[in-house]
Amino acid sequence: MYTVVNSRAYSEEAIHPGLHAWQVTAIIIDVVLAAALIALEVLIVRGYLKRRRESRK
Repeated sequence: MYTVVNSRAYSEEAIHPGLHAWQVTAIIIDVVLAAALIALEVLIVRGYLKRRRESRK
């Protein structure tokens, strides 16, 4: 009875623990989007600072 109840512990997924493919994909997408947002923010701030310097001259 114990083996039948806990048979999930003997499944292939339980033998090789780790992240599932969809979890790895989600992490990669999160990192790429975060990097893109940071790059966009840097471009926006640089453009603002450039316009500000030009308006002061």
